[in-house]
Amino acid sequence: MADAGVSMVLNRLAPLIEKRVREEVSLLLNADKEAQSLSLKLKKIHEVLEDAERKGEVDPRVKSWLDKLQDIAYDIDDAVDEWELENIRQQLQDDGIDSWEKKVSAFLQSVCLCFKQTLERRAIALRIKGINKRLDSVAQENENEFKFIPNLGRASDEDFKRTITTSYVDVSEIHGRDHDKETLVSELLSESSSRDGVQTISVVGSGGMGKSSLAQLVCADISVKNQFKPRMWACVSDPFDEIKIAKAILEVADRSSSSLTQPQALLQSIERLISGQKFLLVLDDAWEKDESKWRPLRACLKNGAPGSRILVTTRNRKVAEAVGSTYMHSLEPLSDSYCWSILSQIAFKGKGEVERELLKETGLEIAKKCKGLPLAARIVGGLLHSKDSPQEWEDVLESEMWEEVMRKEYLFPLLRLSYNELSPAGNTGCILPEYSPSHHIGPKDDTNLGPFRIWEAEQLRSCFCNENGIPQNLFSCLKQVRLLSLRDCNLTEIPKEIGNLIHIRYLDISYNYDMKDLPESIYDLYYLETLDIECCISLSGLPDHGIHKLINLRHLLNFGSTSFDFGFPQGLEKLTNLRTLNEFNASGINMGCLKGLNRLGGTLRIKLWGEIIDEVEAKKADLESKKRIQTLILNVEGAARTQIVEALRPHRNLQILQRLHSRYNPETGQDWTLLSHIHRVDFVEDSEKEDHDY
Repeated sequence: MADAGVSMVLNRLAPLIEKRVREEVSLLLNADKEAQSLSLKLKKIHEVLEDAERKGEVDPRVKSWLDKLQDIAYDIDDAVDEWELENIRQQLQDDGIDSWEKKVSAFLQSVCLCFKQTLERRAIALRIKGINKRLDSVAQENENEFKFIPNLGRASDEDFKRTITTSYVDVSEIHGRDHDKETLVSELLSESSSRDGVQTISVVGSGGMGKSSLAQLVCADISVKNQFKPRMWACVSDPFDEIKIAKAILEVADRSSSSLTQPQALLQSIERLISGQKFLLVLDDAWEKDESKWRPLRACLKNGAPGSRILVTTRNRKVAEAVGSTYMHSLEPLSDSYCWSILSQIAFKGKGEVERELLKETGLEIAKKCKGLPLAARIVGGLLHSKDSPQEWEDVLESEMWEEVMRKEYLFPLLRLSYNELSPAGNTGCILPEYSPSHHIGPKDDTNLGPFRIWEAEQLRSCFCNENGIPQNLFSCLKQVRLLSLRDCNLTEIPKEIGNLIHIRYLDISYNYDMKDLPESIYDLYYLETLDIECCISLSGLPDHGIHKLINLRHLLNFGSTSFDFGFPQGLEKLTNLRTLNEFNASGINMGCLKGLNRLGGTLRIKLWGEIIDEVEAKKADLESKKRIQTLILNVEGAARTQIVEALRPHRNLQILQRLHSRYNPETGQDWTLLSHIHRVDFVEDSEKEDHDY
C-alpha cells in the first residue's frame, strides 16, 4: 500500500526538512526560503492525507495523486541524502588529519575541491527548488479537483489517545501522585470556599502527564466518596458536544439512559436532579476554549448545594479559564524512579527474578527517556512485556523514535514504535516504501536488463536478483536503490560501480561461493546499514583501506566466510554503530578492534589463535562492556593458554557460553567469577565440532 507509505514518509520528512535542509541549504540561492516553503506545503498536504488514503482505495485518480506525492517524497529524501553526504565526506576527511604535513596537504586539496563542492551543493539546492514546483502542482490538483478534507490540525496521535475514560482505576497502578492527590482532595473538601457555592477546580498538564489518572485517584479517595453524592464523570474530549456531555451526566445521576435529545430538556433535567445536592462532577479531557459554549452547562449546575465541586482536566490553561476555574493545579512530570515503577510493573509481569535482574539496567535507562510522562512509561512497559532478551530491550532504548519524543509534546512517536512491533498481519497498513514490492520489478520493456525489467528506474527502491550473474549496466539503473539483493547469483566479483549507489542501506551479496574480492568502492556507501557476506567462502576478506567510512553500518553478517581467518582491516574500531558481527578471527594484535564496539549483540563467535595472541591483547576486546551479547562462542585453535580465554570475561547478561577447543582443557575457565550468571555453558570437544550448527 504505497498510499500508507506516503504518510510515514512525510511524518519523517517534515522535521527532517526543517532541521537539516533549512539549516544547511540556506548557504546557497536563498534556499532557506525554498526549504521553508517546502516544509509548510508538506505539512499542509499531510493534513489531508487521511482523507486521501481513504478515497485512494476506491478511486484510481486519487491513487495516482498519492503515487505522485510519494515520488516527490522520494526525491526529497534523495536530495537530503546527497546534501548530508557532502558533510559526511568532509567530516571523515577532517578526522583523518593528524599531522602538520597532512593539514597543509588537506588545505591545498580543499582549495581545489571548493569550487567542485559548491557546484554540487548548488545543483542539489536547484533540485529542491524544482521539487517545490512539482509539489505546487500536486497541491493545486487537490484544490481544483479532489478537495480532500483536512484533519483540522489534529495529528493521528490524537486518534490513538482519545479513548472514553471512566472514574474506575486500580490505585496500585498509579505512582508518584500522592502529593498531587492530597492537594486536590484538600481543595475539594475545603470548608473555607464551601460558602461560595459550586466551585471549579482544574488540573492542567501536557498530554500523557496523567491528568485523568489523578482525577481517578481523587475519585477513589474514601473522604471524597463520603463527602459528595452524586459523583458524576463525563469524558468531554474534542469536538465539544454539549448534548453528549449532558447525556453522560444524566445517565450517572439518574442511573438510567436518557432518551432526551434537545439541549434545553437535557439541562433542565440535570438542574432538577442536582438541585440541593452536594455533587462532584468530573469533566475529563476538556479542549474547548470558548467560554460561551460552557456557559449553559455552568448555569444549570449552580443550584447544587454549597460545597459542590466541578473537577476539570485539560492541557490548556485557557480552557481552565473558560470553565471558570477558581483553582488551577499544574501537573509536573514524574521522577525517573516513578516512571521506572510504572514501566517495570507492566514489563516485568510474569518474569522471574533472574530475568528482571538482567533487564533492569537497560530498563532504568529507558525509563529516563520517558521524560516523566506516565503514559509513555505505560506504553513502553506494554511494549517491553513481550520482550525477554537484553538485546531486545536495548533495541527499544536506541530506537530513533525517542528523538521525536524529545522534540514534541505528544506521544505519537511512542505509539508508532509500539505499532511497528506488531506482526506483519497486525500492521498491514504500515509498509515502508523503500521495500515496497510494487516498486522494484515491472513491465516496462524499453529497459531490458536480462533477468530484470526495471519499472520507473529513477524511483527504484528495492531490487532482488536470483539469477546467474548480473547485467553489465545494472548499477547505472539503480541510482536511488535502498535495498539490493544479489544473493546466490554465482558472482565472481562485484563491479566497482557499486560505489555509485550512494543511497543504499541494505546490500546482500551472500552465498556467492566463488567471489574472491570486493572493490574498495564499497566503502563509498556511507549510508549502508547492513552488509551480508555470509557463506562467501572464497572471499579473501574486506578491502584493506576505508572501512572506517561505513559510519552507519549496523550489521556485518559474515558467518561462514572462513577466509576471514587473517582478521579485519584497520578501521573496524571506528564502526561504533555496529550491532551484529557474526565472527571475529583474533590474530596478531587486532583484538583491540572490538574495544569500542559496545553495541554488538546477539551471537559473537571469536576464533582464538593461541600461538600468536596473548592475554594482554585478549583483554583489549573488553567483552565485559558488551552487555547485548547473548551467546559467545570461543573457537580455540592451537595451544591457547588458559589466561587468554580467562581474559575474555563476558558481561553478566550473557545467556550462553560455548567453547570449542583443540588440545585445550575444557575445565579451564570454570572459575570465571561471572560464570554463575550464565544460563548455559557448553564445552565441545574437537571431534564434536562437525555435529554442531553454529
